[in-house]
Amino acid sequence: MKHVLIVDDNQTDRFLTRSFIEKLGYVVHEVFDGNEVERALKLFTPNLIILDLLMPQKDGLETLEEIYKTDPSIPVIVLSCVGEEYKDKVVELHARACFQKPYDATEFMETVKRLVDES
Repeated sequence: MKHVLIVDDNQTDRFLTRSFIEKLGYVVHEVFDGNEVERALKLFTPNLIILDLLMPQKDGLETLEEIYKTDPSIPVIVLSCVGEEYKDKVVELHARACFQKPYDATEFMETVKRLVDES
């Protein structure tokens, strides 16, 4: 079974993302901020992490950097409402894809499927 971890402080956004991921047949886990990612990675290794950038306590950029240091093989999709100014930074921090909210659901789901299948 393939596992996807969603990291987003917004419950509505997590619900929407979860609904797309579950349609692809993957097991979905959710956490609400970057601090929870560290705990989750001690319990299991996801096939993909979907990460928001703007979160309280530990933001997505710091979390992205920590994910890469912990296990660089885990692909990460950044899914956030921030603009293009962050795109270069998330690529530099090894994100495999970046989507700005609102996003094209079909393209997003195709990217999720491709990255999970490659993992």
